[in-house]
Amino acid sequence: MAPEPTELHEFYEQWAAAREASPLEQEYALLADEWKWSQLLPLVRRFMPAPRSLLELGCGSGEMLALARRDLGPIDLYGIDLSSRMIEMARARLPEATLIAGDWSLLADLSLEVDLGLAVDILEHLPDPVPAARILGQRATLVAAKIPLEKRVRLGLPRRQARGVDHPAGHLHFWTLADSRALLARAGWEILAETCADPPEAIRYHPGAAAEPGLPGAEPGPPGAKPRPAAAAEPRPSAAAASALAPLRRAHHAFEVALERWTCAHHAPLHRRLFGSNHFVVARRRSA
Repeated sequence: MAPEPTELHEFYEQWAAAREASPLEQEYALLADEWKWSQLLPLVRRFMPAPRSLLELGCGSGEMLALARRDLGPIDLYGIDLSSRMIEMARARLPEATLIAGDWSLLADLSLEVDLGLAVDILEHLPDPVPAARILGQRATLVAAKIPLEKRVRLGLPRRQARGVDHPAGHLHFWTLADSRALLARAGWEILAETCADPPEAIRYHPGAAAEPGLPGAEPGPPGAKPRPAAAAEPRPSAAAASALAPLRRAHHAFEVALERWTCAHHAPLHRRLFGSNHFVVARRRSA
């Protein structure tokens, strides 16, 4: 069941507060965004070397907008984010930008047209990502997106997929590469260029991850993942059962991390199937 809008808003406000209070989390967010931007920038420049205006859907605390300003030169910056606290941090970083706190649907009421639209790690957070992607395509001449590919084969015992406020990064949707392409097609985007890539090991391991660190798409810790707010304690096995299972869990975890590292370095298709990946896209609105 999809979370209520008020639940999502509170989740992201707690997320923003955790980032604001943690220099380590801020540093990680910037490193992760620098890597994401390094994948998108060459694709953007192939079709639009010097955009004069940019709108980011889900701009967070403004790292991606700041990177765009650094690398694209003089540019009018616009951003929208559900978290008012994130917007406050973005305004401190980019006082010259036009930033809006609110839901993506506010874009429908704005008479705004930009050269470049960004949707980086945001569509998976939206209850219905198709209309949001569609309106971004209507507002921008060119759109660039990064979409995590997290629908993957689960190693070990099956378990329920956490979603929304129960997921460490708040994800509501989990996609394969085919799913991601189909989503963008439904939103009316024509893909001009795309690539799949995995980050370097230095940022595949989120500093806040306690379980399954380093597994892209696993909980917690996909690149750019946010710290999970405190949740109600779950029932734990007895001390004896936990002690008996501990060696097995450690062995399984060590195997999974080793396999993740090997496939990332040597077999990208298998890595994407087992551990997920990231879909980077540059597109435009499809002609009628």
